[in-house]
Parts: sequence; structure tokens; C-alpha cells
Amino acid sequence: MTTKLKLIQPQPTLETLLAEVATDRLAVTSALAKLDASMAALAQHTSTNQSGRGFYSVLEVAEYLHVSRATVQRLIAEERLPVTRVRQTPRVSAADLHDYIAANR
Repeated sequence: MTTKLKLIQPQPTLETLLAEVATDRLAVTSALAKLDASMAALAQHTSTNQSGRGFYSVLEVAEYLHVSRATVQRLIAEERLPVTRVRQTPRVSAADLHDYIAANR
């Protein structure tokens, strides 16, 4: 008959556990700092329209202004919001959109 010996793992000491927690906390803190920096960069990027997009569709303008598509189409028809047509499709430039917002504050 063979006897299997069961190896007993030593229990980690309090110092070992605290060191692991400190290492994990440092990693989490570093990850959160990177996430905060990314969020700040994204917020600045979005607020200053540095996305490289020069033109928006009527639906995108409506969503941005929190109005209906019909309202944007009416502004275009009344020539209060300038558009550029790309293959018959109206596009509003980012500069014109920001000028419209500034003029109607």
C-alpha cells in the first residue's frame, strides 16, 4: 500500500499579505491616474472640436443642439444656419455651427 503525502502550504504572513495589498493598490492607483488623464484629454478634445471632423449631418447637429431634425432643417431653410452640400446632402461645418451657437446665446 502506498501512502500519499499531502504537502502543506505555509500560510502567508501578515507582512506578505500587506505587501501584496500595497502592490495591488499601487497598480490600481496608477491605472486610475491613467484613466483620469485619458478622460480629461477626451473632454478637452470633445469640447474644442479637435476631432478632425469638419462637417456634421443634420441629424448630428440636431443631437448636438438637443432639438429635432425638423428644427435644424428649418434653420437651414431660413438660411440662419449655413450649409455645404455634398452630393445633394446638407452638411454643417463645425465653424458655422459654433458661430450659430455663439450668435444665439
